[in-house]
Amino acid sequence: MNQTLKISLSGVVMLLMSLGCIIIGSGIEAKIAGWLGLVFFGACTISLIIHKVKHGASSLEITKEGVVIGKTLVRWDIIEAISKTEFEGTEIWLFHTANIEEDIQNTEGFVERWSKKFSYKTLGAIYSVSAFLWNKDFFDFARECLKWKSDIEIIG
Repeated sequence: MNQTLKISLSGVVMLLMSLGCIIIGSGIEAKIAGWLGLVFFGACTISLIIHKVKHGASSLEITKEGVVIGKTLVRWDIIEAISKTEFEGTEIWLFHTANIEEDIQNTEGFVERWSKKFSYKTLGAIYSVSAFLWNKDFFDFARECLKWKSDIEIIG
């Protein structure tokens, strides 16, 4: 198999997130929060569009080497299972891997190591991605993963 699956950000979802900040409640605090949110999410949307145009890279890819989350390659040989969970109302896709403690210890950088520890403690896996921004169903995504590694356990 020589193809790579790239799951791109949903432009519609990003636009709706930005427009959702326009909903302003009563009171000056709500108005200030609404406008600050509009500026923040608008800037995030613009930076994501610029990054996508400039680099042409998506933040979630399935390749012959493994799953690429951002710039991190999670190799097929360490992925044991894929599952989905919900965390504070958001669907999260989890990549359960072998040698978790060793992976955490070998991670360079305090922030990256802390992030993996926190993810493992709260979600049960050190590699995860929010499904909120992607135009893909979990089971469609899992089927694509099974094309590359047929013995992955799908927990859903």
